[in-house]
This record gives sequence, structure tokens and C-alpha cells, in this order.
Amino acid sequence: MHSPRICEGNLCHARCGVSALANSRDKFNLPRGLTPPGNQPRGTTENHASILHTGNATGVSVTGLVLIGIGGIVGAGYFLGVGMAVSEAGPSILLGFVLGALLMSQVVGAITSLSVNHPVEGSFRTYAQEMLGPFIGYMQGWLYWLSSVLTIGSEAIAMAVFARMWLPGMPIWSLSLLFIVLVLLLNAFGVNVFAKLESALAGVKLVALIAFIVIAIFLLMQPNAFHLSLTHLLSRGFFPHGVLGLFQSMLIVVFAYAGIGVVATAITQLNHAEDAGRASGLIVFGLAILYILSLLALLLLLPWWKISTQTGPFTLALNIHHLFGIANLMNGVVLVAAFTVMGGALFSAVLILSSMANARQAPYFMKKTPGRFGGFPALLVSVAGVVLSILISFKLPASVYNDLISASSFFTFFNWVIILLSWMRYKRIHRDDVHYQSAFLRFGGVTLFATIVVIVALAGFALTNADQRMGAIAAALLFLLVAVFYPWIRKRSHPHMERS
Repeated sequence: MHSPRICEGNLCHARCGVSALANSRDKFNLPRGLTPPGNQPRGTTENHASILHTGNATGVSVTGLVLIGIGGIVGAGYFLGVGMAVSEAGPSILLGFVLGALLMSQVVGAITSLSVNHPVEGSFRTYAQEMLGPFIGYMQGWLYWLSSVLTIGSEAIAMAVFARMWLPGMPIWSLSLLFIVLVLLLNAFGVNVFAKLESALAGVKLVALIAFIVIAIFLLMQPNAFHLSLTHLLSRGFFPHGVLGLFQSMLIVVFAYAGIGVVATAITQLNHAEDAGRASGLIVFGLAILYILSLLALLLLLPWWKISTQTGPFTLALNIHHLFGIANLMNGVVLVAAFTVMGGALFSAVLILSSMANARQAPYFMKKTPGRFGGFPALLVSVAGVVLSILISFKLPASVYNDLISASSFFTFFNWVIILLSWMRYKRIHRDDVHYQSAFLRFGGVTLFATIVVIVALAGFALTNADQRMGAIAAALLFLLVAVFYPWIRKRSHPHMERS
């Protein structure tokens, strides 16, 4: 995954790096090469979840950041969740990923611009609190944690789906809980082991997707193969479920892009600040091209109506072409990659919960304390939340994986809008101090406002899907539950919130 630091915002919940944890520091250090403008932000109490450095004095190169970024975003949300998106949109899902990339570019532009102009502890949550008020900052923190819990649950279920290829007799719920226990043990006792594996496994995922594309090209070069595949691809129309089907699939597409906060977590670690725009651009275009090409290869190798979330679509495509050994290898790569994604998400959930406890915005017994097991109470509470989300999900009438992704993606919609608004507000307040603006934002507030409108519209279209409506209801109830406690938390933690 990625290593530089943990961000606080739903954007990086599923991809926050594990290796960075081993190098975390309680005191904020401004990265070399990036100097904030004018007034420095006041310190926060969230030192435990602020910025996690690689420990390298030389920082990160552009190439390193691109590998960290793309490798840290791709996870089970794409390897398995794409099957659900294809079932909704058919071949038009390709347009969905193009639209998702355009939305992502605006959010990445806002993230990069904020991070370079105003590097602070607490990242997204601090930006929201400073620019939009303490209530939004409070909601950002808690929705981040809740979204982490839901994402970990969905990753655990995805792992169970992949593992059933080898253990067909095991129920999904029992495998999911088994993986949760393993991640809990690794988080508690094996941080260094996780740290060494996670960066390498990020590269493994990228190699696996590139290899899949190369294999697809080889298979499609066989006599009549491409013509037959193209016929299957378009036999039921490019929009088999209409344009509405494409819009309804966007919730899953957003989930696949939800880890873009990794850009902000790493951008301030660059050797040279002027490379920020080039690095973020390469991440956006690289990720979009990788997603679209691998998805096109999948649709050409496997009739889209045969894709489901009951098995990994990429593995299924390889099996249909009798590449059983490669299919098993792909299954193993995805399984291990999803495992590290889940581990990173759990680490970040523990960090945000501990830091909020230190700020008196969460029960104080979960605060970070010195020692090897300083975050253990927050770890246990986070794991309990994940287990509860999995068990409850199996009682819902709709697809388990669908519900988890839907609820988490609605939180992503919320956080993307908050990040865009935070940058718009920051630029308006510090008009004369803005020394860097991402090239993605060259049209100023027009594209930012248009992106917000599209995000809100897509959230509305998602409500027309009965399964996704369950996720929306769950997200709304959790949102209200968090909001109801704000007056009490505000009164209880007023001095802390003012300092942060």
C-alpha cells in the first residue's frame, strides 16, 4: 500500500498504509521542500493520527509516489466490487470509470492543493474543521471511523469470497470473522511484519492487473477471438439497463476510487514540492488507464452477464479460458492484497479513534497511551464494530457486499464534497497566499461546483436502486446518530475543539 502518513478522511480509509505506522511520530514535522504560506495553523491534539513519515531523510521520488498511490488504491473494492458494477451497467461501465476518473481528478486536485499550501496535522478532518467549522470536522472524524469499519467488513467478506475458491464448504460469515481475528492479531503483535510486506504487496497487485491485460491481449490475438468477444460484448447493447443503470453503478465505481486520499498522505513527502502536480497527475491518469484497460480486458474475455459478486470476476475469466494455474495465482494475489488493505484500514481506524479520544470527541478510555499496546482499547472497539457490521449485514435482505459498499460509498460522497468545499473556502480566505493550485483545477470554481452537483446527483440516482437504498438508509441513520451526540460532545470537549 503506501507508507508516508495516515490521512483523516474517508478518502483513504481503505488504503491507508501499514508500513508508515512503524515510523509514526507524535510531533508534527514539516516535510522538507514544502513550506506553508503565511500563518501557521494552530496545533491539534491529534498527534497520533497526524503524519506518519517513511523515516527517509531524502523523501519520496515522483516514481515512488506514483507506485505508492496507485498500489495503495487498488484493492478488493475493484477486484470483486467491479462485478456488481458490471451487472448494473453492462459494457457502459467503461464510461462509468471514465466519469469516476474525472470526479477523482477534481478531488485529487483539491487534496493536493490543500496539502501543499497548508500542510497540517489531522489532514482532512483539520481542513474541514478550520474551513467549515467544528461540527463538520467532528462529523468528518466519526464518519471516517464508521466508513473504515464498513470498509474493513466489506474487505473481509471479499476475502471470504476469494477464499471459497479453495474452501467451498466454509460459509462466508465464518471465513470473514476468521480474517478479522487474524488482522486483529497482526495489528496487536505483528506491526513490523505487516510493515515489511505491505509495500511489496502493493507492487504485486499492480503486476497482477498488468499481467491480466497482457494475457487478455494474447488470448484475443487468437483466430476470430477478438471478433467473437466484441460480438458478445455488444450483443445486448452498450446500455443494456439504460443510462439509469450506468448512473446506479456509480456508487460502486466511487468505492473503487475511494482510496485517493493516499495522494494527500504522500504528497508532502516529495523531494521537491514542484513535483506535486506531475505526481498527482500520473496517479490519476495511471489509475484510470489501469482500471479501464483491465476492465475492458475482462469484458472481452468474459460475457458481462456471467459476472457476479459470488466469485472474483478476473479469476472466473481465467478459469473459463482454462488457465487454472494462473487463476489460482490471481486469486491468491487478490486475497493477500485485500488482507493488507484491511490491515491498513484497521490501523487508520484505530489511529483516528485514539486521536479523537485524546481530543475528548470519543470515550477517553480509547486514548493513545505510551507503550506497545497503547492503542489496544481503540483496536478492540474498532474490531467489535467490524464484527457487528458483518453479523448485522447477514440479516439484511439485500446482498451483504452491496450493502457494505453502498453505506461506505455514501460516506465517500459526503467526504468528497467536504474536501471540495474546504478547498473552495481556503482559496477564498487565503486568496493572496495561494502559491500552488493543481492543474486539475485550472477552470477554478466552475469545475469544482460542477463536480459537487454531479456527486449529489449520483447519490440521488443510487437511491433509485433498491439494494443501494438499504446502504443509504444505513448511512443516514449512522449520520444522524453521530450528529445527535454533537451538542454533548461539543460541551464536553469545548477547550480541546477550540485548540484543534
